Amino acid sequence: MKRITIILFALALILLSSFCASAASGDDESIQEYYYSQLEKSGADDLYYSLPDSARDELNSLGINSADWKQLNGLSIGAFFSAVFNMLGGAAVQPLACLATVAGIIIFCAMADCLKDSSGISPLDGTVSVITALCLSSVIVFPLADTLSEGINVIQCGAGFMLLYAPIMAGILIAAGNSVTGASYYTTVMAAGEFISQIGARILSPALNMLLGITVISSLCSHIKLGGIINFVHSSFKWIVTFMMSVFVSVLSFQTFIGTAADNAGIKAAKFAISSFVPVVGGALSDAFLTVQSSLRLLKSGIGVFAMLGIAALYLPVILKCIIWLFTISAGAAVAEVFSLGVPLSLLNGVKKVAALLLALLLCCMTVLIISTAILLIVGGS
Repeated sequence: MKRITIILFALALILLSSFCASAASGDDESIQEYYYSQLEKSGADDLYYSLPDSARDELNSLGINSADWKQLNGLSIGAFFSAVFNMLGGAAVQPLACLATVAGIIIFCAMADCLKDSSGISPLDGTVSVITALCLSSVIVFPLADTLSEGINVIQCGAGFMLLYAPIMAGILIAAGNSVTGASYYTTVMAAGEFISQIGARILSPALNMLLGITVISSLCSHIKLGGIINFVHSSFKWIVTFMMSVFVSVLSFQTFIGTAADNAGIKAAKFAISSFVPVVGGALSDAFLTVQSSLRLLKSGIGVFAMLGIAALYLPVILKCIIWLFTISAGAAVAEVFSLGVPLSLLNGVKKVAALLLALLLCCMTVLIISTAILLIVGGS
């Protein structure tokens, strides 16, 4: 009986050793199978369908519809720039069409300004100013208000995307042994996503539309000087957004650095314990543990890169549209300055500040969401 027991025990050790050796071989096929299995179980496929249709179309044009590392690795620079140029062409249609109309209105205002007598006074001064401001408002202010709504909607969609992405990434981090990093990343990104969503719906949207309305009122009523209020709000918003962005990135960087150091120490301790205290097959089990770690790091990289591309596909069309609006408004203001027209110049400069503020908000929100993922991937060794 003792001999039979020893033989059975030896056979069990041989089978266990062969199983661990095959698990620890780390060949490409085993890592890929584990990658796709964990990709499906993590719920990362839902990230693609959580994006708006326009963002999904942009990703499809790049040949990407999931966090598959093969699709991401096959992304070419030419396809990326082609997609950006297509976005640019679609975003330029409305602003450039408005530019010709704005130039025509300014020329009409300049012709009416020529009716002044030798004293520099025209009986149509007040009427022409009001008509010019109303015409410019209908041509630029109303379409820009739609762009403001579109931008705020994109900010909220981006925050919602991160609220879905953060638990998935945190779960992968915890499964890979990065429990400290995963917990801190989940808490920080969820708080930032909720904050951006609430601040966009309750503060940014009303404030930007109010600032746009103040600009129109200031141009219609020459006796009411509201340029100081517009400049104050513009400067305050930029400083506040810049400060909040700096604080968020700094806090997330500190947490990620500290959490990664603690997690790496824990992973090394686990590997040492497995190889030292598990008899006979400890080294094989330790190698298998590292193979699983490599697979999860690959999964983390794939999901992180997909999230960054999804955020870029969501934000870039509106950002490019804001840039073209700034070009259009600046060109119109330059034409008004050539003819020394105060009302159109004042209105266009005020509208330009609102568009610049929206662009700054979009860039800051997109940068925060992308940098938060990039820091995690770089510091985490992905």
